[in-house]
Amino acid sequence: MVDEEFEQEVIEALTNASSKFGIPIKDIVGRCRRRDIVQARHAVWRTLNVCGYGYRRIARKFGVDVAAVARAVKKGNINVPRQN
Repeated sequence: MVDEEFEQEVIEALTNASSKFGIPIKDIVGRCRRRDIVQARHAVWRTLNVCGYGYRRIARKFGVDVAAVARAVKKGNINVPRQN
């Protein structure tokens, strides 16, 4: 049940970021380092963290280092996608 909830939050965050930033979900979850894609990716991570998920869980889901997620979330100037 908890894993399903996390998966739903991930899908929702990805969908919102994709819509807000105009970036396809496949690019957000990919490895591209283009600035606009990285901003969308970081917004997803920040959203998940604000929803109560830890850096380690987010990092595992996206296949990245925990420190990368922590730096992105702590940056503070990330636009968090909002639902309409």
